[in-house]
Amino acid sequence: MTTQATGAPDGERARDAPWFVIALSQEQVSAGHLSRIVETFTDLFIAAGSPPGAAMFGASREDGGSDLYLNPSAARLAKDLIPANGARPCPPPLDEGDVELLVGHDGDRRLLSS
Repeated sequence: MTTQATGAPDGERARDAPWFVIALSQEQVSAGHLSRIVETFTDLFIAAGSPPGAAMFGASREDGGSDLYLNPSAARLAKDLIPANGARPCPPPLDEGDVELLVGHDGDRRLLSS
């Protein structure tokens, strides 16, 4: 299957699309921003029919902050969350055992870099 806009195969378009990271400080985590963002994305995910391959991952940092990662499919669902929370493009996070699947399907862990 190809896309109308680019003519590229859908899988190729997804590979070329960026991941996004929302970096939250310890203060933002303590103030409930992490929970609010996860809850908002969960609502968007469910409203979209819980699409396979759209996932939000999270990783705690040593400074008490947290990083939330949205893969390209999740970023399309969360298009308003990205600018509202200062998300920036990033490579897929490495799966070194410290990245947790927060929203998505169990098989979505395969989306992480190894």
